[in-house]
Amino acid sequence: MKLGDTFTTFEEFEDSFKVYKNSNFVDYFTKDCKTLNSINAKFSNGRMSTASKELKYYYIKFCCIHGGTYKKKICLDQRVTSTMRQGCEASLYLKASECGKFLEITNINENHNHEISKTLFSHLPNQRKLKPETKAIIEYFLGNQYSKNDLSKVVNKLKEKFKCRVKISTDEINNLNGIFIQDKVMAESLSSFPEVVFADATYKLLD
Repeated sequence: MKLGDTFTTFEEFEDSFKVYKNSNFVDYFTKDCKTLNSINAKFSNGRMSTASKELKYYYIKFCCIHGGTYKKKICLDQRVTSTMRQGCEASLYLKASECGKFLEITNINENHNHEISKTLFSHLPNQRKLKPETKAIIEYFLGNQYSKNDLSKVVNKLKEKFKCRVKISTDEINNLNGIFIQDKVMAESLSSFPEVVFADATYKLLD
């Protein structure tokens, strides 16, 4: 994608933009926009009144997901919070042509002030979204009603098949807090080294 590129529909732009982001390992969010419907509602006889509806937008601006700066609120909260905002000024501006027949890239800034890599890109929120097939499976199970007997089956399977020690934690009104599981290896490790505490952690790739 480059300055001056044109698209006859917004869908065509989206397809090209997706390829651009995936091949360059960058992601963007919509910073500002105005639809053709809103501009025509305000100026019913304006030059955009005959524009193709498939353009969808009069203009739309995309900014790098690391754009902007984080301003911490003044409060007593001393927690350390993370943010993806790093002041990156990379952006893309798309605008409907005067004739209303296509969308044109009228401004593009590809200068990113942060590290770009395939690994970091794969950990961005939009890249970690559920795949359609996975989402369909989850929605299927969420649409079914399950009883406590289903949980009992899981516990019994852990105990009988995998010989695990299982402890179910509930609150005062019997809501599930968690299931604590200890297999044979865990039990042996605890018995051999009771003074050692093991902790599992996830490496934080993003600031």
